[in-house]
Amino acid sequence: MQYGCIVNELEQECSTIDELKKVIFEGRYSIEISSELNNKVKTAKEIKEIEKRKMEKFIKN
Repeated sequence: MQYGCIVNELEQECSTIDELKKVIFEGRYSIEISSELNNKVKTAKEIKEIEKRKMEKFIKN
């Protein structure tokens, strides 16, 4: 439900773990958070609660 709401963008392309670590430790990245994140989290919680109730009903029968 929340996939794609938080995106990390590196200042350079990395092809090894060492390159990735270096970019992260040097802080050469940005984080973009979607304005829809709160709504998507709320919806995911509601869906989880519905699924939980359905499962409880299934177990009781």
